[in-house]
Order: sequence, then structure tokens, then C-alpha cells
Amino acid sequence: MEMPEAPYLYNISLLGITFSAVSTLVMLLRQTMGGKVSNFGIYLITSYVSVGFLIAADAVLPPMLFSLGLSVEETWIIASLVAALITGWTFIRAFLRRRRAAHGPMSSQVKVSFACYAIVVVLFLGNGLLPMLRSGGPFEVAVGFLTGTIMWTFVRRVESLLGENPGQDWDPSRG
Repeated sequence: MEMPEAPYLYNISLLGITFSAVSTLVMLLRQTMGGKVSNFGIYLITSYVSVGFLIAADAVLPPMLFSLGLSVEETWIIASLVAALITGWTFIRAFLRRRRAAHGPMSSQVKVSFACYAIVVVLFLGNGLLPMLRSGGPFEVAVGFLTGTIMWTFVRRVESLLGENPGQDWDPSRG
């Protein structure tokens, strides 16, 4: 028997892997436009690829745990808490890498994106710790919100390249 949420989660995992590949291709395209590989560019590609893989890992976790014979409740508890842990760790590391790669204050849009990631961690924690929330719905909302947020930040980041000089480095203050 398969979890009813499995098809959605498998599709989200495919989106995560596809997102990782597309973000890598954009970086290669960026270099062909004359852009250089800077510390900030390395931070961006590392962040986008790692979040794409994170989305895939978070999404396949519940069906994998359920296939091991765990009950539905045990599956959501473990999957949610593990997802909260690895998602929180990934974004703490991304925040610290960003501070090393981009000097100066973060734009309000970057602050909003990090706040969205914090919301994702809280959703995972709530699903794992609060019995009245525990189900596939909150988990799916969290992983879907994570996917939407990283895609929004990616489009915003690529848009920041628009200007008179497409060969200029990524501007950390824009987006």
C-alpha cells in the first residue's frame, strides 16, 4: 500500500532535482555572457543546487519511511522532524555562507526569503510535534512552500542581472 500523498511528493522531488539542474545551467549561461565566477556566484550556485537536492530529499522521506513499515503517524513524526533538522541546517549554512560571500546588509527581499525558510522549518516542526496538525497536508504545504520560495528567489536573482552590462558580477544588493 502506498501513501496517498506519495504522487505529490514524488512530483515535488522531481521539481527539486530539475531545479538544481536548471540553476546550474543558468550559471554556465552566465559565464558564456562574460560573467566571472566570484565568491558570491559560487555561494549562489551552491545554495540553489543544495536546496534543490534538499527539496528532493524532504519529499521522498515520507514514502521511504512508510515503505519500511512505519505507521502513518510514525512516518509523519519522523519525516517532519528530520525534514525540519536538515532544512534548518541547510539554511543556517546558506545564511553563514552568504555573510562571507556578500559584504554589506541584506536586501529586504533576501530577508523575506530567509523568513520564508524559517516558516518552512516551523511547519515541519509543528507537523512532527503537534498531534492535532500531524498529517500529510502540513508536510506537503511545507515542502511546496519551500519549492515556491526557492524558485521565487532564483527568478529574482536572475532578474538582477538585467542592466547595461550583462557581464557584471551578481549584485548582492539587488534581490
